[in-house]
Order: sequence, then C-alpha cells, then structure tokens
Amino acid sequence: MTISEIFSKQYLFDPVPPSENSYLWYQLAFFSLLLIIGIIITLSKKIDKKIKSRQLYCYLTCGILGLVYLFSRYEQLPWLGSRLFLAVVLLVLLVWTTIITVWMTRYTKTLDKEKILSERYKKYLPKKKK
Repeated sequence: MTISEIFSKQYLFDPVPPSENSYLWYQLAFFSLLLIIGIIITLSKKIDKKIKSRQLYCYLTCGILGLVYLFSRYEQLPWLGSRLFLAVVLLVLLVWTTIITVWMTRYTKTLDKEKILSERYKKYLPKKKK
C-alpha cells in the first residue's frame, strides 16, 4: 500500500471499513497507553498543577476517543469506525501535544526565572534561629 492509496478518497472516506485488521491490537495498546499516562499524571504529586491539568485532559481525551474509535470499528458503526475518525483523533493528539509542549517550554522558563529571583532575594534574608 502506497501513500497515495492511503490518502485517496475511497480509502479515507469509507464509512464502514472492515473490522478485521492486524493493526487493531497495536491501536488498542497505544490508546490504552494514553489512558494509563493520563492516570499516572493524575496520581503524580511532583508535577505542577497547571502542567498536570493540561496534560491530563490531552491524554485522557485522546485515549477515550481512540477507544471509542476501536469499539466503533469492531462493531462496524458507520463514520465513528471510519479511518477519517482515526485521522481526526491522531491529528487532535498531534496538535494538542505540540501546543502543550510549546506552552510548557515558555511556562518552565518563567518558573526558572522566578526561582532564580527568589533564591537571589532569599540569600540576603536573615536565617531562622534554631
């Protein structure tokens, strides 16, 4: 199968593709992994709250949408089990992850600057007596 066949209208816009596909197990593992990452982020206490909330919604939403796609594909529901829905879910994951990564780099830079400033000012404060 070539790239041009994958992005053809007949292949991408088929409302009910066949449910027998060798890639379903890999997709199930991938979307389950997204859900597990979302749960791990929820339980983690070391991550900043703003970063945690953004990553949590990204991974949980894309994981749940992916599992809905796999269920719809298995049950051969029209359009929810289509390759177009899978492409939309993966595109949402890609765009959302890119936005979060760009935001995190800017956010961590401001956190680092605030930490450096607070350490600089703490250096001149009197220390607590025992």
